[in-house]
Amino acid sequence: MDGHGDGLRHYRPLEHCEGPLGGKAERLRTLLRAALPVPKAFVLSHETLDALDPGEFLAETRNLLLTGFPRGSAVVVRSSATGEDGPLAAAPGVYDSYLNRRTPREVVEAVRRVRKGLHAADAEAYRRLRRDTRQPEMNVVVQRMAACATSGVLYTRDPLSDEPAMRVESSEGLGTPVVAGLGCDHSWVIPRPGQHAAWGPEGWEMPEEGTLSDLLTCLASTVEQLFHRPQDVEWGLENGALRVFQSRDIVGFPAPLPPPHLRPAPHPGGVPVSPLSRGYAVGSVAAAGKHAIGPGEIVVLDSMPTAAELESLRNVGGLLLRRGNALSHSAALCRELGIPMALLPEAWTEQRGEMLLDAVTGRLTRLCELPAHDQGLAVRAAKRRSGDAAPGPSALDRAATLTVPVLAVVDRGGRGVGRNGHRDSGTGLEPGGRYGAGGAVAREADE
Repeated sequence: MDGHGDGLRHYRPLEHCEGPLGGKAERLRTLLRAALPVPKAFVLSHETLDALDPGEFLAETRNLLLTGFPRGSAVVVRSSATGEDGPLAAAPGVYDSYLNRRTPREVVEAVRRVRKGLHAADAEAYRRLRRDTRQPEMNVVVQRMAACATSGVLYTRDPLSDEPAMRVESSEGLGTPVVAGLGCDHSWVIPRPGQHAAWGPEGWEMPEEGTLSDLLTCLASTVEQLFHRPQDVEWGLENGALRVFQSRDIVGFPAPLPPPHLRPAPHPGGVPVSPLSRGYAVGSVAAAGKHAIGPGEIVVLDSMPTAAELESLRNVGGLLLRRGNALSHSAALCRELGIPMALLPEAWTEQRGEMLLDAVTGRLTRLCELPAHDQGLAVRAAKRRSGDAAPGPSALDRAATLTVPVLAVVDRGGRGVGRNGHRDSGTGLEPGGRYGAGGAVAREADE
């Protein structure tokens, strides 16, 4: 059974806190109050952190680990910056979090590093890419880690399809490889129903007659009704029960894809690629690091880029990856910025000449091999993301009023789905740590 953090003055139980606490903490608070199985969490506001005496902070952190969580628990220290996980600027993987902290000094040091990360290279680059001149503040969340057998990411709207579907990627243990863009063990699509009969399981445990897809569909219905928009959800399974680590709005590029009749037809002679961020690019293919990258070129990368790396690549036409996956932070960041990106086949060899990267149907084709009509469509489609379409601060502030249709959910017992689950402790899947937008590795506590 989780502790309650008796005697704590500065660490506050997240579900009992009011007021602004940064995007991540505020959304976790909403999930907790809806009785979803979010890890036990405490929060430190930036005002509290600014005023804390170092000795007092260490003593209270010791008390937190003794009374706030089960004895011997490891915790994860997470960022919650103002503007993070926002509706038009999610900052996926931009800020660091730190896993497997067990001692008071490890937690205090992780809190210091999280706060310092507010002005790290990725964070500064992201704000420049988004043209966001607001001055953010950093709040900090401390949660128990969960010993997950399986973890992953659920998108309640498939970002790679026009069809009504949801997409899932998972890996064994913590979901670090998935969010870090190192690949996934399993990837699948779940049909998106107009109405779903859910069981509303007690404790969000996997029923014997149900499947993981059923459980995730129930979760998707619940979080969409809470937040009124399609969601990017990080989840895990601990001892057969679902844990929810994050739910943020899916952020897409402001300029939509051309309608289907204005898209170039896939050419049968092209090289098949796996879309990670949908869109079109026309240009020559260049490997990063071989020479200066020109505007509009299609750049080949060995691993998924961070926000700082994307800033240096902001004028490219598109990206080709030798390693990566669609629900990683880096892919989400490219979709947010409108950068077409696809995964190359292992046997691919570099080709010369003007190429069309079709990161919608999944083809890399010589432009000259396309019919003249499709060449024109390809060039026009590629130009749709030219120019800076990133929203400014006023657009970001207005985004909270946006709503979209959500999944309807009907519980067989007439209960509100997700309202009867236990508030259990556990955490495990987290952007950063450091496994941020690119392929960095989770930071474990020093031996």
